Formats: sequence, C-alpha cells, structure tokens
Amino acid sequence: MSQSPSSTSEVMLKPQEFLAKAVLASVMAVDTETTGRDIRDGRGHCVGISAAIREDDTYYHSYYPVAHYEGNITDETKSNLFDLIATRVICFHNAKFDLESLETAKYPGKYFKWYCTMMMAHFLNENVPSLSLEWLSKNELKNPGKVKKDFTGLWSMGLGAAIPVAEIEHYAGIDTVRTLQLFERLHPFFVKAGFDGDQM
Repeated sequence: MSQSPSSTSEVMLKPQEFLAKAVLASVMAVDTETTGRDIRDGRGHCVGISAAIREDDTYYHSYYPVAHYEGNITDETKSNLFDLIATRVICFHNAKFDLESLETAKYPGKYFKWYCTMMMAHFLNENVPSLSLEWLSKNELKNPGKVKKDFTGLWSMGLGAAIPVAEIEHYAGIDTVRTLQLFERLHPFFVKAGFDGDQM
C-alpha cells in the first residue's frame, strides 16, 4: 500500500548514488527534458533524463544531463541508466512524448513494462478537467503546483541545452517524483477497473 505524499520525504541524489539505490527498486518514474523544439519533426531532442524511485517513506530522484552544453554524464553512466530503464516497471506522464524523446537520446527502446499516468487518469475518468501533471498533482495528490523558474523561457526559444544542470536538476526531479506518486495513487484503481495490461 502506498503512503500519502504528505507522510514522505524527497531526496535528490547524485547520478551514481541514485543508480546504486535504484537497483533494488521495481518501479521507477522517468521524465525527459528537451531543447524545447518539437522532437517529432526532428528539430528538438532530449537534453536530460530524470528518474525517481521510492524506498520506504522516501522518494529519491536524480537528473542525468545527456546533451546540455556542459556537465553531461559519461557514456558508462548513461548505459547504466538505460539498463535500469530496460528492466524496471517504468511510469511516465505523457509517455508518447517521453518515448520519442528517449529515442533522441539513443535509448534502444527496450522496456520490461511501462505505464502512462496521463492515460491512466483519462481511462479512470474521461471527464477529468485536466490531464496535466500539475493539475493532477494538486487534485489527486494534494501537492502544491510547480515553482516557476526564470529559465523556463529558454525552452520557448529552443535553448533547453543552455540551462545549467544545477538549476534544472531539482525542478525536473520533482516532476518525476510527482509522476511516481500519481502512479502509486492511480494504479490500484486502474487494476480494479480491469485496465491493467502489458503496456499502456
């Protein structure tokens, strides 16, 4: 049984620290950050991958810069992250976007099982007012909305790669924690409604 977000804590780890801890996790949330340009027509690409897991009453998250102007992880660390993604139950919010984004980061497309919390919310209530992560976090998880950051304007200019890693890693990580919390909230109802299958 998942614990309520209000009774848990959130901790950001360095990439290697997170990898060591995530080896023991069966479920992991994944989110991607991009240049801000459309990845579907080839103008944009993934610049960073955030991941989150829960261990007992603590959510751990980390950010993996893969195509920032500086501070990117090594190929070995990237390979280790990809190995985790391939062997865990993965939850995305707006999976269609993140699956395409990961392809631009050269992820080979191997998944054990994945879910999309946005589609889960839609299937459970097709009349839900909004499927945004922010709205669902506020209304399903009773969490506050996103903290506005000055660097978000860079995305609108297609300059996501220019955002310093130190400025984006916590921002990106919290979105991933919220995705994991939302999955934990919705999944029991999803199963009860008979929607659970091999993939969503």
